[in-house]
Amino acid sequence: MHPYQMIPRYSRWKQGVADGVEVRELIAGLNFRGLNRSDRVFSAGSCFASNIVPYLERSGITYIRTERRPRALTVFPDGLGYESFSARFGNIYTSRQFLQLLLRCTGQWAPEEDRWRTPAGLVDPFRPGLKYLPASDEEFDAIAKSHLAATRAAIEAATVVIFTLGLTEAWHANDGAVFPVCPGTVAGEFDARRHQFTNLSVRDVETDLSQCRAEISRINPMARFLVTVSPVPLTATATGKHVAVASLESKSVLRAAVAEAQRKDHEIEYFPSYELLMGWQTPAGCWDQDMRTVTKIGLDYVMWALLPDESSSAMERPTEPDAAALSKLVTQVECDEAQYERFA
Repeated sequence: MHPYQMIPRYSRWKQGVADGVEVRELIAGLNFRGLNRSDRVFSAGSCFASNIVPYLERSGITYIRTERRPRALTVFPDGLGYESFSARFGNIYTSRQFLQLLLRCTGQWAPEEDRWRTPAGLVDPFRPGLKYLPASDEEFDAIAKSHLAATRAAIEAATVVIFTLGLTEAWHANDGAVFPVCPGTVAGEFDARRHQFTNLSVRDVETDLSQCRAEISRINPMARFLVTVSPVPLTATATGKHVAVASLESKSVLRAAVAEAQRKDHEIEYFPSYELLMGWQTPAGCWDQDMRTVTKIGLDYVMWALLPDESSSAMERPTEPDAAALSKLVTQVECDEAQYERFA
């Protein structure tokens, strides 16, 4: 007898892939405990993260929202992302940005460059997509304080905190504060003396995730920490490499970092959204013609594995591409990183 005689069928390529893939078997061995209808979910991360929200709510799982639109904006269609996030922190692409948000909402750290002054009002560098700009420092401080309190309250109310890693490339200020996108693209002005580029390593991301887990546990000891990796490639890269090469390198770093973090902390869970949509077994029709946009077919395929059995049983399994079913990934929120394409 030897170990390979005792491995499950899905651990062999022929039985697990070539002879047909059982989607739920892809979760095996990943320390993912699943979701159920009694869960209360907090989520943050890249553009891909917000797309799980409608699926969660349709399945009967509570999605936590603690920050609503200011009264002055209630007359407009949402379109500002307030309904797509647990608190209106916008897209959080990197592990470092998420860790710093956790430190800010617990009062442990504050960035030096916390606002940009423009003729239209004060811009929050960490939420550049906000349409309503405070006119004074007092108003800005009140809104920022309320936002951070709402973020903490959302984590306190959660049973599961889901974070979707999107990028390793980041722009930061001199004090290390990481912005969601490069200053000067969505808002603000780029200043080479104050703004630097970094490409996070496996060790950087692994350390960030471990610290994120510790901070979440400090806020809410009962909350599980579930990590995913977005399959969506970069819009543009600042490394000088081809964007396809940079994307694969970035996603490989993120995936390796999650594995390392899990080896050191078995309480960190992982859901394979990246593998589901970037694997050899990925069904046709999961990607739009731009090869960057996940279709509704692709989202259904991922959520089939994420949601409880009784919730996903009514979901149609993806088979052949259906042109009428294709939908843009970002429909309810503005994807800040996608704005890089404007500068082509």
